[in-house]
Amino acid sequence: VVDVIIEKAGRHPGQMAGKSPYLQAVQLDDDPGVVGEFVAARIVAVGPNSLFGRRDTVAESREGMSAGPPDPGGLRLAAAIGEADAA
Repeated sequence: VVDVIIEKAGRHPGQMAGKSPYLQAVQLDDDPGVVGEFVAARIVAVGPNSLFGRRDTVAESREGMSAGPPDPGGLRLAAAIGEADAA
């Protein structure tokens, strides 16, 4: 399950296109929301340039579903390496 921000309507009727936190193109089959909205999506297939998914209503019903965007620049990893070097 990955968070997807909806960017626009997809090529096919009832399809929406968006991006994952890792900036991967994601095509959602069902009409999951409006442009600018975040939705939880379960990835069901992969293509050479996109991921294909469906809205995951189970994940959306859980509190605190999103861990947020990826760690920019691996700062937590860099801090961990720095701590290991200092020890």
